[in-house]
Amino acid sequence: YNISMTQNDEADEAAEAANHRVEISYRAVTALMSALSYRDPKTAEHSRRVADLCARASDGLMSISQRYVLEVAGLLHDIGKIGVPDEILFKASSLTAEEWEVMGRHDQIGVDIATGAFDCRELTAIMLNHHAFFGSGGRESHLPTGLDIPVGARLLSIADSYDAMVSNRPYRKGR
Repeated sequence: YNISMTQNDEADEAAEAANHRVEISYRAVTALMSALSYRDPKTAEHSRRVADLCARASDGLMSISQRYVLEVAGLLHDIGKIGVPDEILFKASSLTAEEWEVMGRHDQIGVDIATGAFDCRELTAIMLNHHAFFGSGGRESHLPTGLDIPVGARLLSIADSYDAMVSNRPYRKGR
């Protein structure tokens, strides 16, 4: 599989971009990331790393507009943590089952924030489905499985999981 672009590929991508303009304000994304940075700098740093991983992994696999949406999803995938209480968000030890339930709500809070700020179905679909399990299962049984999971959501899931594994946490060292 050759992922280098030919002139025809570039022309096709330009035509797609003209027909499918993504309306996600960079200033609004920056404002939301600033809010997250003030609330939880470590999560904001994680989100920036995840967005970078998403952008690099999607190079040559997606159009420029799709890559932009994925990068924004990487930046905003944890924006809902601004709605998680401090005693849970900043807890230095493992969370209880009840605390995990509260923490689990951050995904829907984030989707609600992104939906309210941007009218972009692709962004919402990526954020909503990035915890879907390819082979089914997981905590979100209503999410799609297999090839029904948007490609952007799959890439975001991999980037998010990878960064979480290799990063140090208060309760464990990065692997």
